[in-house]
Formats: sequence, C-alpha cells, structure tokens
Amino acid sequence: MKPMLMIGVLLFVLGLGLAGFGMLGVGDERPITVSGGASAVPVEQQTESSGSSPTVAILSGLTIATGALLIGLSYGNWSTPRSTHEAGDEVVDPEGHDRMKHV
Repeated sequence: MKPMLMIGVLLFVLGLGLAGFGMLGVGDERPITVSGGASAVPVEQQTESSGSSPTVAILSGLTIATGALLIGLSYGNWSTPRSTHEAGDEVVDPEGHDRMKHV
C-alpha cells in the first residue's frame, strides 16, 4: 500500500473521529453549581455549553480535507510520467486544417 494513501486514510479517519467527538454532548445542559450547592446565578443562566470548542470542529474539518486530498492524490501515477508517444495519441492530424474548410 502506498504511504501517501495510508497517511490519507489515517487523517481521514482521525478527522471523522474528531468530528464525532465534537458532536458529543451537543444540546446537553449541565447546571453550574458553586461550592456548597448554592447558585450564584439565576436559574435561566445556569447552563454552560457541554459541547467542545470550535477549534475541534475546525481541526476535524481540516484533517478530513487533508486526508481526502492525500487519498485523491495517491491514485495518480506521479512517479513515472509517460514521455513516449504510443499508438492513438495523435487524434487530430496537425496538417489537416486545410482539409476542414467546409466546416
């Protein structure tokens, strides 16, 4: 297996895991309590966001995008480009432009 493909798959799976971790606890509300159980804030304001920070979402998006890019690039044949002409390469006759005046 190609190393770029393995790194791309690893980053893609890591990004999906980070995205799943970032979605944990979304919508949950945990009350904020002060020591001794007394609340210093009214009940309407006693919730904190239990989800993760936006940096986890940004990081997961970047790792998914980087992994997908590396996976896509690994399918190309970048090591040995073809430098010789083979049969069927010349589809258009370069000298045939004067024969096409009727078009």
